[in-house]
Amino acid sequence: MKPPPRQRAGRGRYDGLTNVFLFNWPSFVTAGALAFVLVFVSRFVDFKVRALMLGTAMLIFAGIVSVVGITHWVYDRSNLYRWDWLLMHVPVPPKRILNVHAGYDESADALARLFPQADVVNCDIFDPTYATAPSIVRARERYKRRDALQGNTDKLPIDDDWADLVVGFLALHEVRDGAKRRQLFGELRRVTTTNARLIIVEHLRDAANFAVYGPGAFHFLPRQAWLDSTAGNFVMGSEQTITPFVHVLEFKRA
Repeated sequence: MKPPPRQRAGRGRYDGLTNVFLFNWPSFVTAGALAFVLVFVSRFVDFKVRALMLGTAMLIFAGIVSVVGITHWVYDRSNLYRWDWLLMHVPVPPKRILNVHAGYDESADALARLFPQADVVNCDIFDPTYATAPSIVRARERYKRRDALQGNTDKLPIDDDWADLVVGFLALHEVRDGAKRRQLFGELRRVTTTNARLIIVEHLRDAANFAVYGPGAFHFLPRQAWLDSTAGNFVMGSEQTITPFVHVLEFKRA
């Protein structure tokens, strides 16, 4: 097997950070504006209140700097987009790969380069009735793939027992409803072969992500939610962390 690509073709050194800002810019602007307002208003209050307001502003600024730094590390400086970690979870080169996303896809091209002998099919499961986060809407507007098949959690346009590798790269958390997630994994079991691997790459709702992203970590799902959603259709194989903030969950078909 050829060595994995070191970086996605055409990917710049700050593309990850840039995209996160473009998709979530209202949050950054709101936090920055609040900090500036606190600093400005603190000039007109007494010392104790001023100290509290300035301290809060400093915490907000520190939080913004932390988010920017960690995001750049995760999406631009770590090995997340080098894809060598994927080979650890795929011992046999797959022949048919199903790449599932919500309209914003950064994995299909890398999968095609990493496994040139495989047939890679992209499936967009975006549904505005449950994928309501403004960030994914902005991402789709900017980067939506036109070559993806359109699917739903209850019906994927894939034949039974077709895929021997399924990849959900930073996308499946957009299915916010637990019942729809279980529905989706039932469909994924239908379209996979007996020895298929399911690779889920996600931030988790855990202490590390809360420490950096604060309330934004509620958009991620806890580890147990993935186990509950896949139960009965897939069983947990191995787990890997790419930085403390991104986890690779490997499942095998039940």
